[in-house]
Amino acid sequence: MPLRSTKNEYAGVNAHLHSNLQNRAGGWIGFHNIYIDAVGQALQTRLDKVFPGRYLVDPTKSVQVTEIDDTELLTALAVASITDDSELGETVTWLEVLSPTNKIGLELLRYRQKRAETITQQISLIEFDYL
Repeated sequence: MPLRSTKNEYAGVNAHLHSNLQNRAGGWIGFHNIYIDAVGQALQTRLDKVFPGRYLVDPTKSVQVTEIDDTELLTALAVASITDDSELGETVTWLEVLSPTNKIGLELLRYRQKRAETITQQISLIEFDYL
């Protein structure tokens, strides 16, 4: 008989939920896209309050390696500065949600290389790793 509770029994990430998302066709991709969009909206709202008109949160193609075709389902967030001329400036921060395929084998090595390239460009990198 399954256990049921009205509160979250996990102090952190719900391992059962994430296991389910990884094993279900399209589960992780759906979560990833919804989550990164929600984070982007919340971050833009906060930046607009604290630094009005100074930063733009832009959903962009991830540096992750994926076996999915080039439909760019996996996205990341790039936070770019806005110049005094209201032009888009340099990317100052990059946010990624790590995917299962980037945690093993050749994909792990390829992702680490892309991650190092991002950091070398002196861009702050934030990784959400729920796996």
